[in-house]
Amino acid sequence: MSIGVFPTEKEAARAVSRAETMLAQGKDADEVRLQLRPPKSTDRSHRSSRYEGVSWHKLNQKWMVAFQVRGAMSTLGAFDVEDEAGVAAAFAREQVKRRRTVSRIKQLLKDGEHLQSSSSSLFENVVV
Repeated sequence: MSIGVFPTEKEAARAVSRAETMLAQGKDADEVRLQLRPPKSTDRSHRSSRYEGVSWHKLNQKWMVAFQVRGAMSTLGAFDVEDEAGVAAAFAREQVKRRRTVSRIKQLLKDGEHLQSSSSSLFENVVV
């Protein structure tokens, strides 16, 4: 039975000990997994970009802009330069707030509208 991946060996040993106790008490394995699930990491060092919604695509060797719009994941495009992708991502988030559709946002990006808007909001989304 797997109960998860833990950040330290000490935490993993504690979880195994608790799991053994809970199973000995007759608890269901699924219930044990749920109760001992490791905490979600708040470490953002795994991000590949400084900008929210931007990540490196290894296969294409480009910066990809993607985010959720009304519950669905949308990819807005690929960029050679990370800063350009960051500007496009900030612009797209602003357009989503204005209730623009994904197809409209893609058209605005294609037309270069994101380069004409103020990029001051771009630096508010830098991940440190």
